Amino acid sequence: MNRKQLSTTKFLLVVGIIASVINNPLPIQGLHKETALLKKYDKLEDLVNDIKHGKVNFKKYRNNDGISPAVMKDSQIYKEADKNIQDCIDFAGKIGNNLGDREIVHCFDDSNYYKNKNFNANHTSF
Repeated sequence: MNRKQLSTTKFLLVVGIIASVINNPLPIQGLHKETALLKKYDKLEDLVNDIKHGKVNFKKYRNNDGISPAVMKDSQIYKEADKNIQDCIDFAGKIGNNLGDREIVHCFDDSNYYKNKNFNANHTSF
């Protein structure tokens, strides 16, 4: 192959890649580290086990403040979770604006964890 053929081949390869990206753009949300993490799991229980064993730490997401509740709600593991666990995760997300790994574990272990904690905190002044 001479230089002219090699340059033409490289040019066509680059044009082909660009055309492919334009015609099949990746969904923006799919690029988020948070979404990629949650997609690795088939069940919320598997994520919770990895958190408990130190294999996952949400601190590296959202400026060391956890993951977005919206990303969690969009995940398959959230959608397949028990309604009470979903409610707990929603509540925890509203309290802190993001979800930490402990919050997910607390909600999985006891779906009333934050409701009980909030209730007790509000009634200790009586």
